[in-house]
Amino acid sequence: MSSVHWDRFRNTRTFASLDGLRCFSILGVIAYHTMETGVSQTMIQRGYLGVDMFFVLSGFLIVTLLLREQDRTHTISIGRFYARRALRIFPPYYLLLFLLAILYTFVSKGTPLSKAFFEALPYNLTYTSNWIVMDGMIRIFWSLATEEQFYLVWPFVQKYCGRKMIFGLLAFIIGVSQLMNYRLIDADFRQVFGVGYLDLNILQVTFTPIALGALLANLMHRQEGYRLVYILTGYTGASVIWFVLLIATMNIPAADIGGTLRLTIQLVMTVFLASCVVREDHLLRPLLTLWPIRKLGVISYGVYLYHTLGHHFGLILSRKIGLELPAVVFANTLAISVGLAYLSFVYWEKWFLNLKDRLALSSAPAVEIFGTRTTFGDRLGIPESLESVGLSTETPENKSET
Repeated sequence: MSSVHWDRFRNTRTFASLDGLRCFSILGVIAYHTMETGVSQTMIQRGYLGVDMFFVLSGFLIVTLLLREQDRTHTISIGRFYARRALRIFPPYYLLLFLLAILYTFVSKGTPLSKAFFEALPYNLTYTSNWIVMDGMIRIFWSLATEEQFYLVWPFVQKYCGRKMIFGLLAFIIGVSQLMNYRLIDADFRQVFGVGYLDLNILQVTFTPIALGALLANLMHRQEGYRLVYILTGYTGASVIWFVLLIATMNIPAADIGGTLRLTIQLVMTVFLASCVVREDHLLRPLLTLWPIRKLGVISYGVYLYHTLGHHFGLILSRKIGLELPAVVFANTLAISVGLAYLSFVYWEKWFLNLKDRLALSSAPAVEIFGTRTTFGDRLGIPESLESVGLSTETPENKSET
């Protein structure tokens, strides 16, 4: 490997294949939620693993952004980082909470789901819902809370900690996460907090995937680390090989994927991600950048937010037309979720995104994680890196809900 490869990576402003990864991740999650009881295929039953992939993506992209800003300006503007994140994430999220509050106040008042919604509302408002048990349409919000907790803390780590301390902290986070993953501290956790591994999704997914993404970003940002990654993923066919390995590990039969299997899947996801960014001419790029795949990946955050509503109305529509088949429910849910994401963008998010784009332009980001265009058509026309989000993961295997 020559320094040319590393320089090319460092100068890449948009990782073209990553919206394709988002597309397949969100499709897996929606397929799991809509088809889990109607099919026996392991891949669909394990669609909840899309959350793990989103976490790896988030850790990698956010830390890459911070590292490149630090190289360019010799500092990290934490205030500007928080402002951009808030303008991207908060408007649709709090809009959805508001709409659900209206629904549970006037339409479904007094129902068990209404009671659960208002009991969990303080935690959802403060992005701490990953530490409580939730049900209904809000059950997916735990993963967003996990993301926000990462965003809250990690910019300070990248700004103020040295390289050795950063790697040490990442090792510590992964180590503690594996104590959760292998249930070595489950009894103690349950005794203290009253909930355990089977109750909280964060104890199943853990912070491992987001930490692995951050680790990958720190490795690839330095030439010696990039060289190590290049050895594993630097050939054009690497993305195909690691994708096949990922599918194979995700299909390993197991009643419970916790422990070694989940850790292995998360590690393979990380290397697969590396194979898609270490060089832009890898063999999977033509597939991952196909127009419909890229477009769905670009709006995956909005589709995720609204997909439980989409599932609700998708079921109603399927029953109305007399075709309550898993594939039909999936198609209806996807179409409605995309429609809701579009309406949310055009009539609500656009103003906030215009403001966010002005902040992004003022800081001249070295990687297009936040984008600069503001019309829905423009945003669908570029492979900008939107939020990676945790998605639903309730399964018979491990009761994990994103």
